[in-house]
Amino acid sequence: MTLSRSFYALLLEGVCILLFLSGAAAAQADGAGSDPKSVAAQPSRPVDTKATDGKEAASKPDKGSAPEASLGSEAALSRSLALYESGQYEACVAGLREILDASGESKLQRPELIDQAETYLGACLIASGQPGLADQVFAAAIRNNPQMRAPDNLVFPQTVVDRFLRVREMLLTDIRRDERNRVQDAEYKAKEQDAIRRKEIQVTEQLRELAMRESVAEKNRRWLAFVPFGIGQFQNGDNTAGGILLGVESLLLGTCITAMIIDEHLVNRSRDVGIDIKDLDSKRTDAYRVIVASSWGLLGVMAGGIVHANWRFVPERRVTRLRPLPPNLVAPVPANSGQSSRKESRPNASVSPISLPSGYGIGLVGEF
Repeated sequence: MTLSRSFYALLLEGVCILLFLSGAAAAQADGAGSDPKSVAAQPSRPVDTKATDGKEAASKPDKGSAPEASLGSEAALSRSLALYESGQYEACVAGLREILDASGESKLQRPELIDQAETYLGACLIASGQPGLADQVFAAAIRNNPQMRAPDNLVFPQTVVDRFLRVREMLLTDIRRDERNRVQDAEYKAKEQDAIRRKEIQVTEQLRELAMRESVAEKNRRWLAFVPFGIGQFQNGDNTAGGILLGVESLLLGTCITAMIIDEHLVNRSRDVGIDIKDLDSKRTDAYRVIVASSWGLLGVMAGGIVHANWRFVPERRVTRLRPLPPNLVAPVPANSGQSSRKESRPNASVSPISLPSGYGIGLVGEF
């Protein structure tokens, strides 16, 4: 009994000592926290800012990691439509505007989804008391797609359907005018391009005609200026004077030869029996006069032509002649273009002097 009591007494004393020590330690800690000198005396421990920032960053939600950003364009559209069905019109407007204003991969690609988003956006604006903005949304949607369908009255209120139809009716005249202007612009551009093509074809034909002709310098010979019958004039390029001299001199020469033939005939008749010699002599006298007049006239015209040819002598003359085109420059002739083939096959002839091995002569140069 005595041992048990002493044991309990020792145990009680130990518990009291532990309680006393713990109370003293707590009082010392409180005193150190309230004393600024003790705080300043304590060495400062480095604080791990990276760990702190990491904890704060982990505790704060990232704005870019919102559910809408992780959703695809079609999923975001479905979420915005659900907002409309639940009556959250302002959130629906914000979501639909973000979807319609998106670019790149997050932009709606299918036209029917774009029309659906614009229709719901207009309905949300009407439901939130902004009908003017809804009219602007409907007008922009109709301009982008004139064949856009009206909202379904089983899904949207009749107010939305009526407002859409009214905006489309107001824009119908503008749409038709714009379409008519587009058609007129297309026709004008087509006519302008056709005129340009015709002009290019015309210029090409003119260049081809110029390429078919070449200018060659021909040197004239002085002795040809002394040849009668307009040869000197033809050599100088004066075809009019050459033609006149050729005609007059040929006529005079023919007249002289004819008169000589008549005179020879009259001489042969003088041997006939019973011929009237006086009448025969009178006719021979007339024939002789014609021979003399035509001969002197021929000599005078020849002399005048020779003087004229030497006076207007041209040492060198430019002559234009045709030449064949290379095969790549020859214009193809359509099979059904009879008019163009007849035009190309039309003969073109002219009289001009030609060069011969023994001298010059007059020839007919042309294209047949």
